Amino acid sequence: MNIKIILEFDGTNFEGWQKQKNKRTVQGELENAFKNLIDGEFKIIGCCRTDSGVHALNYTCNIKIFGNLKVHIEKLKFALNGLLSEDIYIKNVELVDEHFNARYSAKFKIYRYRILTYPSPLLIRYGFYPKFKIELEKLKEIENIFIGKRDFRNICAKTEKSGICNVVESYWIFNENYYDYFIKADRFLYKMVRSIVGLMLLYSANKISKEEILEVLEFKRKFIPYIVPAKGLTLIEVLY
Repeated sequence: MNIKIILEFDGTNFEGWQKQKNKRTVQGELENAFKNLIDGEFKIIGCCRTDSGVHALNYTCNIKIFGNLKVHIEKLKFALNGLLSEDIYIKNVELVDEHFNARYSAKFKIYRYRILTYPSPLLIRYGFYPKFKIELEKLKEIENIFIGKRDFRNICAKTEKSGICNVVESYWIFNENYYDYFIKADRFLYKMVRSIVGLMLLYSANKISKEEILEVLEFKRKFIPYIVPAKGLTLIEVLY
């Protein structure tokens, strides 16, 4: 049996998605819940890892069950939500083909990064308030330079064997209380989105030029990273 699950979570009190020994993770919490609902072995596969503090609106995972599910599939969503903490919510559960893999079947992922226009006590857990002036017009001037298929390893926070990512959307939307940056790509490197947002914020603050950003992307300039905090990042959707 292979079950696809879409869940939402507040990453504030998690050490990311990936299960880690002696650390609270989303995968770990989900696994503990399923131990109460399955007789036998099972395996949970996530669409991607997330850093500590990163949130998700529609995270996709699948669970391969090699034993017996104690509840009917139609009642699984209700059963899981009854066992999980309030910072995780199961939004949808469905049976899928045995070949479906939440990680390898994914075609594109969409992330959002939120910049606050003031240090709102109600929004600060889910956005970043920079202590320097940000101009939306300047952010929009360079939003398109990241679109395309290119090697992003020069702005990645760790060594990767392959840095090729195909970015198909990159844009900012203004709201009275925050600026939202959306990026859609077939894959993302470690802390790639947070590095891209950092570059754009530096440009907005006149601390780096467009030409210098292009040189960084083309490996002509060493990148000194300005990586924005994880709390402003949310995985919006995974497309299959």
